[in-house]
Amino acid sequence: KTTRKTRPLFLRTKKSKRPHRKPRPRDLVYLEKSPNYCEADPMKGSTGTSGRLCNRTSRGTDGCDLLCCGRGYNTHQFTRTAQCRRKFHWCCYVDCRVCTERTEVYSCK
Repeated sequence: KTTRKTRPLFLRTKKSKRPHRKPRPRDLVYLEKSPNYCEADPMKGSTGTSGRLCNRTSRGTDGCDLLCCGRGYNTHQFTRTAQCRRKFHWCCYVDCRVCTERTEVYSCK
């Protein structure tokens, strides 16, 4: 069994017009610029966010404001029908009604 000694990698920060603090030992340092995930880029394997479903009321990463990259979103309205008000009758059948529900979903432009 052989053990290989690895040498630590030292990075130097470039001087910048904006003040930046020196990275701490536990900080994650990026060596390459991240791709723009907002726009489709087949070479990098990114499909972009256009057409993605988003949550209009969320302030998180699933929210339309962030996920749609400032392009806005489309509102889609549809009516869904499903069985509802199920009632089990002893023995042996279930009585159901059919209810309609209007729903909205949102997708990035």
